[in-house]
Amino acid sequence: MNLVDGVGVLMKATCLIRVEFPDSSAAKSAKEALLIESEVGKRAATHIINKGNILEVKIVGEDIVASRAAANTALRALQVFEGIEV
Repeated sequence: MNLVDGVGVLMKATCLIRVEFPDSSAAKSAKEALLIESEVGKRAATHIINKGNILEVKIVGEDIVASRAAANTALRALQVFEGIEV
């Protein structure tokens, strides 16, 4: 539990990652790959939205550490996908 001014307050942390792909097919493939990775953690929820060639990954964690861990996982998966897609 995080303490703010001596009062116990649970703080959620949100992260938004927006990636533009060359086409909607590549964005859809990346979404499918990320769906597998997003099911791992219990302290953060990952929502993946495909808007044409734009992929949005919204992460809401119980705290900043959980959000950062989920964001790192998503970014690593996107980096691998980028290397394969070339």
